[in-house]
Amino acid sequence: MKQFYTISILFLLPFFCFSQNTYKPGYVITLKGDTIHGFIDYREWGSNPNSITFRASISDSKKRTFSPEEISYFSVNDIESYQSYTGKISMDMIDPDRLSTGRDSSFKIATVFLKVLQKGDRLTVYSFADAVKTRFYIKESSDAAPVELVYKVYYNNSALNAGDNGKSIEDNTYLKQLLSIGQKYNVWNDSFQWAIDHANYSKGGILNITSRINGLAKGFYDKQNRDQKDFDLFIGIALNSTTTKPAADYQRAGGGTYTSVLPAASFGINFFMNPTTRKLIFRGEIIIAENQYKSNYVNKLEPYIPIKYSYNQLAVAFAPQAIYNIYNADNLKVFLDFGVALTLSKYSNEVYGSQDGKTPVNSINTNNPSDFSTYSTIILFKAGVQLNKKIGLFAAYQGASSVSNDVYFQLNYTSIQLGVNYFFL
Repeated sequence: MKQFYTISILFLLPFFCFSQNTYKPGYVITLKGDTIHGFIDYREWGSNPNSITFRASISDSKKRTFSPEEISYFSVNDIESYQSYTGKISMDMIDPDRLSTGRDSSFKIATVFLKVLQKGDRLTVYSFADAVKTRFYIKESSDAAPVELVYKVYYNNSALNAGDNGKSIEDNTYLKQLLSIGQKYNVWNDSFQWAIDHANYSKGGILNITSRINGLAKGFYDKQNRDQKDFDLFIGIALNSTTTKPAADYQRAGGGTYTSVLPAASFGINFFMNPTTRKLIFRGEIIIAENQYKSNYVNKLEPYIPIKYSYNQLAVAFAPQAIYNIYNADNLKVFLDFGVALTLSKYSNEVYGSQDGKTPVNSINTNNPSDFSTYSTIILFKAGVQLNKKIGLFAAYQGASSVSNDVYFQLNYTSIQLGVNYFFL
């Protein structure tokens, strides 16, 4: 573990001198219509922010906090924009585990920030996410205020619909709303109807329809959604340095420590808490690594003869991880990573016996050197940098794991990897 800390510190030292600056250029528009340029504290917002912190300049020590009651609009340049909204917000649940019985029309009146998803000549599209659910709103250019696109899911236990008792019902009113607007602007055709028929209540599903109403080219829609993907895929290669150490009786008998340096490979998927900032990431990764152990020693227990013990190990692990970018610029990210590696191992080429091959194995020891442990759960730490969005360099440490189930042949191994990842955007 000390080796890992040393490597990580040396690896990240050039970047620790940078303080993480979360203030991004942007502007706010007051209720009077005045525009104030400055810097907005752009955070990892899992839901729509209740307020924002604003500085007139990046070095200004004076901060101002703005709520949706105090400003009509704010924008973090080239990242996100929000509009203040006062009106109805539906409060029914759409989580399958929390559905109501019967159609729930409950709502509250509140003033909030709506996130701007798309601005067009005909429609502006917004979203609002909180602990209840994510909702989508639209506003035609002639409308005074946004209107929620209605989507509800509930259980129907009505006696009038006995055949549907206990079944969940989807109310897709939002499709009727969008279809009506599409007909109003004379954009209805087979392609538009196909988009309606295959839509779902999600950002991608909504924008696929509204892009057609706004007359946006498919390339623009595709780019808009590609830039805001919730996930990406990656592959990686690494040098895997594994140190295997003896313990208990095998250590007292003279078994040695051995370090092998062999290749490792990985592939996986990253899910972004916020696709725009990509600061907090949840990762699922498959890691394939090799390890060897070799020990030639003179047995310190009877019989006092030279012994050889060796094997090869192939480990395949599924590693769920949480990653946090402690420095998070567009083209440079410095990250820390914690996870667990759920590991299956296959052992081969196992050799145990006297070095001259003359003494029978059962005369050396009555225990079983081939009783390998095939499954283990290993703590995983990583640190590194990601460059230009496609290349990542990392150092990884895997905590101690046992090799053998046998009480005599106790061996534990730890691994350090230095590697590179390639991300498919």
